[in-house]
Amino acid sequence: MNLRLRYFGIVRERLGRREETRSCADGITVGELVADLARSHDILALGAGSLRIAVNREYVGDGHVLADGDEVAVIPPVAGGSGRAYAAESVSDAACSPCSTVARVARRQHA
Repeated sequence: MNLRLRYFGIVRERLGRREETRSCADGITVGELVADLARSHDILALGAGSLRIAVNREYVGDGHVLADGDEVAVIPPVAGGSGRAYAAESVSDAACSPCSTVARVARRQHA
């Protein structure tokens, strides 16, 4: 089966590409795919446990079984901050609105 892999953030920068198509065995899970990616891309081996994976724009766990034609987004953690993560509602190609982004992260303790 074929998967469309999309890379974001530092993963995209280090690999030097936004996406690729990858052939995989039928029934592969997200965890198996991430392990396979870590073996083939050294940059992913160091932070494989910190990556978030979205399949068809929905976050999934390691046990999620992939299907032919799935779009798999490989999303690294964001650097900096307080260590507290806020879950994204979705993965999107849409442009970010600066005002809505500021409103989502603005907190009194950040003033």
